[in-house]
Amino acid sequence: FIILYSVYVSLFEYVFTSSGDLGAEIPTVRYLGMFCTIYFWIDLGLCFTTAIYDTEDDLVTNRKTIAITYLKGWFWIDLLSNLEVNGALALLKILRLARFPRMFIRWMNLGVSTMALNIFKIMIITLTSGHFFACL
Repeated sequence: FIILYSVYVSLFEYVFTSSGDLGAEIPTVRYLGMFCTIYFWIDLGLCFTTAIYDTEDDLVTNRKTIAITYLKGWFWIDLLSNLEVNGALALLKILRLARFPRMFIRWMNLGVSTMALNIFKIMIITLTSGHFFACL
């Protein structure tokens, strides 16, 4: 939910506020934005040490291998989406939506029900596409 919040707020700020900073006008949004920023920077750091599955579905716990794999893949997307920039570059936060497939795979590995994940996916797709078409 934090991903959707941060993406939607950054889009809303870019389109509907003249300063591009809704947090300057609404303190609650500012505090939630600070929380999101801290959360995503901590997550970026934790991804260097979080165990991953290799191509043979074996759990990899070697930190050097994990870090190299992360740097070769998702690190750059996560880094760009975490940068605090204004204007059109603030739309880089949309890259956070790319985290959803990774989250679903992690949840499946943790034993979350496939049906619950499919319902969640349908809700996200419906909300995002409805929001997108409403903006057009």
